[in-house]
Amino acid sequence: MNAAVANAATHAAELVTMAEQLIEIMGRESAALRRFAFAEASALTAGKATLANVYASRMMALRKHPQSLRPADAAARRRLATAARALQEAAIDNAIALRAAHDAHHSMLNAVVQAVTKRDTAPAGYGRNGRTQTAYRGPVQPVSLFQDRRF
Repeated sequence: MNAAVANAATHAAELVTMAEQLIEIMGRESAALRRFAFAEASALTAGKATLANVYASRMMALRKHPQSLRPADAAARRRLATAARALQEAAIDNAIALRAAHDAHHSMLNAVVQAVTKRDTAPAGYGRNGRTQTAYRGPVQPVSLFQDRRF
């Protein structure tokens, strides 16, 4: 086996390993998001981002120089293609889980804001004329909440 073949085989194997690691991390993150275990999902984000950036830069280099993998055997190239397709499917599933978690979080936050706003404007009881009245609590103050948009 000459150096070019060995280098191409090693390069392909490294990409396959990175893809498999990303698939595993995205699977764990998606599962955590579906359980609303946001702290667990958040703990995976930095590692996923770092690995995804390295994988993306290596795949970009491969797209610029596809001939660099030609010396690798057909089986190594097939493994890489299979891993890339599996990673794409995992990324789609992960994006769906992230979007669902974001939407659920946003809906919950809106419900809290609406409940607080409704509480501040609810009638306070009956007045001297027998009609309900709204207690004067001053102008309704806006509710200030922070939303973590990392998901």
